[in-house]
Amino acid sequence: PNTALIIINMRRIIDSVYNAIENENWYAALFVSLSFPDICAALESGETSGKKYADWFEKNLSQYKGFLSGNDCYALRCALLHLGNVFVRLNPHEISLYWE
Repeated sequence: PNTALIIINMRRIIDSVYNAIENENWYAALFVSLSFPDICAALESGETSGKKYADWFEKNLSQYKGFLSGNDCYALRCALLHLGNVFVRLNPHEISLYWE
């Protein structure tokens, strides 16, 4: 892959998050931010999946450990991107999505 092009595209994606925050477009900021682990996992391995997403998150965003796990973040991503739902019930044994 063309590393320079990847860097330029990632910079544009990151800038779009900052722009969304500046404009108080919270859903756009959240949608794009929750896509980062997918994009990065795919760049590293050529594909992505829930497991690859969670593994990439755990490896690269460990500063959130104790607050949000890779699986938690993936559940939030799926809830928002697939259901338009930001409500995720998290507990140590199960992640469930619910409407409120």
